[in-house]
Amino acid sequence: AAVQATVEPPDSNAELARRVLPTLKLPARRLRLARQGLATAEQREASCRESQAATEVEVRTRLAGQDEADLPAAVERVGRLAAQLRRRVALDERLDEIDRQQEGLDEQIRELLEQQILSISAIVVLGGLFIVGVTMMLSSFWFPETVLGGLGKAFALLGVLGTAASGVLKFLLERATTTRLDSCRKQLDTLTQQALEAKAERNALDRELPQGGGPLTRRLQEAERELEALERLLPLDTQRH
Repeated sequence: AAVQATVEPPDSNAELARRVLPTLKLPARRLRLARQGLATAEQREASCRESQAATEVEVRTRLAGQDEADLPAAVERVGRLAAQLRRRVALDERLDEIDRQQEGLDEQIRELLEQQILSISAIVVLGGLFIVGVTMMLSSFWFPETVLGGLGKAFALLGVLGTAASGVLKFLLERATTTRLDSCRKQLDTLTQQALEAKAERNALDRELPQGGGPLTRRLQEAERELEALERLLPLDTQRH
């Protein structure tokens, strides 16, 4: 009878379960979420370690062929090299352009020197104008007034104007040619000075740049690609430190 008194009835166990289970759902849910968060954090940590390891390998690989031990110094050196090569290529292009301009100016100077000697057509026109002017001017003295009538003074005036016009035209033609010739020579002197300065700068860059490596354009492309690759690693290298 005593044993029977200690055993709880089934209805009492069910009632206890109904009261306890709701209180355990929230802690159980929190525990499950905590476990999930822990698993996610562990995955992220593993991913970060893998990424950091990969970054370490890539940085070491990139620095293996460099003289510097750290990435910022390598970026600075390669950037300076790319700038020097870029300037060196630009100087070659500038010197080629100066050569073309000098050839054009030399041709213009030759043509202007030839134009200083009046062409046959210009000599015929100016000479004809001068002769007609002189003839008209002298005709007013040679022919009596009865022949020319009131046109004597007009002939004399037209003759003076024609003679003066031929002289003025000759002077203007020669002056225009001389002015253009002086301008071309000044431009040629300026280009010569620019060429000397560009060649001096090019020689200085050649002394600073590493020898060999192929054409300048190819070396510039390789330096720019290397600089771009190193700059992509800078943010990762900063995070690594």
